[in-house]
Amino acid sequence: MGKQGSIKHSDTAKPSGIKEFLRILMLEDSADDADLIERLLRKSGMKTESRRVESRKDFEKALKGFKPDVILSDHTLPGFNSMEALKIAKTLSPQTPFILVTGTVSEEFAVMCLKAGADDYILKGNIARLPAAIEVSLHNHNLLKENNIIKKLNEEIENKNAELDRLNNEKDRFLSIVAHDLNNYISAMAGNIESFKTQLDALAAPSGYRAPGSEVLREPQPAYKTGTQTVAGKRAKPERERSNSLPEQLTGLERNLVNMQTMLSDILTVNRIQNGIINPVYTLVNLGDLLNEVIKRNEDSAVRKNISLIYSNACNNNWVKTDASYFSIIADNLISNAIKFSHSHKKVWIGLDKKDNYIFQVKDEGQGIPHGEMPSLYRRFHKLSPKPTRNEPTNGLGLSIVKELVDTLNWTIECESSPGKGTVFTISIT
Repeated sequence: MGKQGSIKHSDTAKPSGIKEFLRILMLEDSADDADLIERLLRKSGMKTESRRVESRKDFEKALKGFKPDVILSDHTLPGFNSMEALKIAKTLSPQTPFILVTGTVSEEFAVMCLKAGADDYILKGNIARLPAAIEVSLHNHNLLKENNIIKKLNEEIENKNAELDRLNNEKDRFLSIVAHDLNNYISAMAGNIESFKTQLDALAAPSGYRAPGSEVLREPQPAYKTGTQTVAGKRAKPERERSNSLPEQLTGLERNLVNMQTMLSDILTVNRIQNGIINPVYTLVNLGDLLNEVIKRNEDSAVRKNISLIYSNACNNNWVKTDASYFSIIADNLISNAIKFSHSHKKVWIGLDKKDNYIFQVKDEGQGIPHGEMPSLYRRFHKLSPKPTRNEPTNGLGLSIVKELVDTLNWTIECESSPGKGTVFTISIT
């Protein structure tokens, strides 16, 4: 006769469709009824290990420790009932079949139990039906598990397909951007070369002869006017004083080559990120010196738009262990973007400070970013509605690269922006 908390084994061969060995948890206050159930299951051919409990505490403990394959519950127990047990079972062991095995219950109560999640109910007067009920319940739960697995696999397939669609769309945007930008650079360089040829023809012509369409090769040097912006010691040449002279054509050609080189460099960086081969190389770096170099590289762009670059460094010690090339790429993208998206005669502030961490900040007086577009700020190949103010090239990669590199270095980046007022990017360097 079974005792409360006791474990009994039966080892008759299992019928088809049932696990090799079943753990049966019985919530039953009658040891005689528990013994009857064990004999019935043995006779049916099931190999079982059973445990009988009566109290809520022992029931919860058995659910966690015994890990039953099937729960058989009487309805009325001292201070406890089957509906309470069902709620506990659905919380602690939701995948385990729960069968009500009781003396007498109304049909309404039985329906209520089934609606609450019970798999079946067996009247003790018809206990012979129990082995079949266990088989059916286990079969149904196995089907449910398989269906859940299939559902999960289908969801994964759908997610993979969505990711493939996203990557395909990203590839299409990328090819469109690259084709458009390269075409612009090549057209501009072709124009420069045509101008060189015209001016070289003029140089080779007899004195006083000017080839049709050629430009004057030398021009008077105008005096700088007061009020022109100074950027790192340089004065911006007013637009009306510029010409298409040979040196300036060469400068334009060089600029287009640099733009192409920058775009190709961005593409290679994105490729390394996508393939997971981007690994920082940590060395001791002077952030102040590195930032000065980045600012110098952006001076000409600022001069052409009469934009002032204002740099402040409040750090006593500029040495940080980090990847120098990563920091240069991050700083260059943020500073060049601030220049591109600002109108002429504006200011760009570049700051380096030391609080708990080093703080690198770029602030502009540009167009700002609409609030609704902020979630797309770091999306790859995604261009926001604000446009470069002088049709400067942009490929939609810069900020996504910044975010990827910041994350790789375990830094943080924040952006605050107000349309029409400007944008501030703040990076905390840990």
